[in-house]
Amino acid sequence: MREEYASLASANAPFGACRNPPQLASEKYCNSCGIINNIGHRVEEDIMLPRLFLTHSNIAMSFLFALLLGGATLAQSVSEQVDEKLRTAAERLADAFGRGAVFGQFVERAPGSYVFAPEDRSLPILAVENSARIGSIAVGPKVAARAEIDAEQRTIRILSYQLDVRGAAPPDSRNASGPLKDAAESARSIIARLQSAAQPGAMSVESRTLDSDTPLGNATLKDIDSFVAAYRTALDVGRTADAEAIATQWRTLRGQIVAALPDGDDPEYKTLYGAADNYAPWRYDRIFTDAASVVALGEPGANTPLCSGVLVAADLVLTAGHCFGGARVRPPETLEVWFGFAERPDGSSPSPVRRPVAEAIAPAQEKWPDVFAGKFSQHLYDYALIRFKSRPGEDVVPEVTIVPGKVVRPAPQCLRETPPQRADPLYVIGYPRGRPATIHDNGRVELPYRVQGTDFDTLRLDVDADFVGEPDHDQILSDFDNSYVLDSSGVLKWRYLFDVRDNGQPRMGVIADTFRGNSGGPVYDHERDQCVVGILNRGMGDTGQRREADWKVHERVLPMHAIIKDLEQNPVVAPLLADGTIKVIQ
Repeated sequence: MREEYASLASANAPFGACRNPPQLASEKYCNSCGIINNIGHRVEEDIMLPRLFLTHSNIAMSFLFALLLGGATLAQSVSEQVDEKLRTAAERLADAFGRGAVFGQFVERAPGSYVFAPEDRSLPILAVENSARIGSIAVGPKVAARAEIDAEQRTIRILSYQLDVRGAAPPDSRNASGPLKDAAESARSIIARLQSAAQPGAMSVESRTLDSDTPLGNATLKDIDSFVAAYRTALDVGRTADAEAIATQWRTLRGQIVAALPDGDDPEYKTLYGAADNYAPWRYDRIFTDAASVVALGEPGANTPLCSGVLVAADLVLTAGHCFGGARVRPPETLEVWFGFAERPDGSSPSPVRRPVAEAIAPAQEKWPDVFAGKFSQHLYDYALIRFKSRPGEDVVPEVTIVPGKVVRPAPQCLRETPPQRADPLYVIGYPRGRPATIHDNGRVELPYRVQGTDFDTLRLDVDADFVGEPDHDQILSDFDNSYVLDSSGVLKWRYLFDVRDNGQPRMGVIADTFRGNSGGPVYDHERDQCVVGILNRGMGDTGQRREADWKVHERVLPMHAIIKDLEQNPVVAPLLADGTIKVIQ
């Protein structure tokens, strides 16, 4: 669990996570689909650094600043120095174009107005004189451009461009055979189609979507499926070298696809600033109401809670098992459930309403020594179901105020048994670092608990591509393959994530802004009925570093599907599930 997430994007975006819809670009994790945001950030960064951004407004501002500080003489001197630097920079860029195509990106600075940012950071950024020459798909992805420089106006006139396919272009496949040849043909088809669509007049902005309802999106999706199928074939026939070559190509190809078609599954999504995160206001009203049902666990007399939990019945709270063990064992009966521990607009936090824990009803009593010792595995999941009680004259569940002026009585939360899929939106509520209740919005599923078919093959290809060439590449793929267990008992051949790195515990990897203290807190589905789909077990260290989510970097959630299946084997809890005391929906 880290302190700082970034809203930047990566050209090496995991494709499957962006497909339906684009993957998260939240505060904590660097992800993946909003490549235009990354470009915009880079341009702003360049303006702050010595690299020159050649516009008349920048020149005028420099002159005015000097005039205010030192008068006309200093202003004239500064103006001459700036003019010389601009001329020299423009000449360097002109020389670069004289030698051939220059790699860079078109960035929209205002509607219909673009600048060209060369990949070589020693070269200046210039305004594009003939913006109508730029096709909508070419704005964002890296391109190889040919242009002329207008030294007088300090603008660039684009003559031609192509999408930059370095690393994405398939190798010469004339002598290739089998899956490697099939993948090369699919990649070649994707690149040719995107190159054509990137030219001016080829398509509208509204068509920039990887959607089966658009001709470009539909054809591209079919080619992607063929590419993934070639990867699967290479694995099935034992051609590991071919599989690695396909993954290496996918590492770059997927970035071009996401950059050119960033808008996911719905053409109405706007992803300039990361993944689409647009919801009706009533959903947030429900979030605020449900936040009252997310409780803290703390010690009597303490002011700082230890963990988070969620009300699942009138007197039952679901939380993480490790909240009671570790370096200091805390039996459930020694702790309290806290309601209403929320911050007010003035920054104050009233004392929570406390209810003592009466007993733990799951796991079974004979397993609690292992719970205290933290010996969680495929046979002992990291969760606990505890019962709390009220004192004489008190309501079991008190009324609390989470949002000013709105008094609510916390209600048991619904539990969703059907696991969310990759890239599904989530939110987490809990008590990070012992602070009052916090809503961690705009989360996403990075590693689904349950996956099948082409979605699984795409996920594996993404993981392979993320780590191809790394020293631990083979170990990562071995862990991945051993963790996703195939269930052949039903008609649908699902694979379930029982993470070998966590002793075979069921897992769902998510992207969310969580910290110590969020453990045991509920993870909600942001769509459908907004029910609990898992509880947070642990995450990345709170280092303040910005990283991209992948097989190694994510927050680890115990899926509700696995918890429910385990509780059904508990003779005390099973009747509560059967009679609806604990509400489970599909």
